Amino acid sequence: DQSYDAAMIRQMDQTRKDLSEHLTTCHSILETSSNCLEEFFRRLPTKRLQGSINEKFDFFDSDDDGTLDREEVRECMAEMGQRPTEEELDSFIALFDHNGDQLINRKEFSRMVRVKLGLLDFPDDPTVNKEGQAPTAEEKGNTAEASSSG
Repeated sequence: DQSYDAAMIRQMDQTRKDLSEHLTTCHSILETSSNCLEEFFRRLPTKRLQGSINEKFDFFDSDDDGTLDREEVRECMAEMGQRPTEEELDSFIALFDHNGDQLINRKEFSRMVRVKLGLLDFPDDPTVNKEGQAPTAEEKGNTAEASSSG
């Protein structure tokens, strides 16, 4: 029956519109919350912030070995609302794993948190761009050109 099909299509279209509005609202709330948290951490005294970072590190270091392995990093990212693919997880670990042991130690974790909160920038570090991400090919090229000319 064509009228039934037309009614279903109208209902599905309205549901899609409702979901789109709901997702937009959720995104806005999440962005506002994120900005509030970032501002909160920016205002924390350094000792208190480092204490909070250490507490989080200890929470995620479930085997108490002083490092975060791949699964512990995955749990940490999940806590931040991220569900990385295996490739994204590898890139994330490589980005902050400065000693190359495929683990995140306390110092690397502290750096990671500070970068992710926007509290730290590494202009002289070719492994991290201003957003705390792995540099793009273009950024890597610029870094190579700058170091070969300087």
